[in-house]
Amino acid sequence: MGSANLIGPLFQCYGSSGSLSRTSVVDSIGARTVLHGAFAVVVMGLVLVAMTSTLFYLPKATLASIALFGVYGMYVCVMPPPAPVEIVIILNNS
Repeated sequence: MGSANLIGPLFQCYGSSGSLSRTSVVDSIGARTVLHGAFAVVVMGLVLVAMTSTLFYLPKATLASIALFGVYGMYVCVMPPPAPVEIVIILNNS
């Protein structure tokens, strides 16, 4: 993917990137090999066949919250939330 982003602009290509929310979900389930991708394809296919009519009526905000929940998990691993005392200090200084 890195070489595609380096060479792509020479041919007027769009940059490529990986899905951050998907990466956090894979990390949270403890996947160790790329075989999790095959399992995910099978499960996603079954969900789409069985639940498309039900999922159609979900608001986009609900679907976005699912993605943001995965990203939040990555954020907490990198940077733990501030203590209540730190929040009070931040609010008093602003």
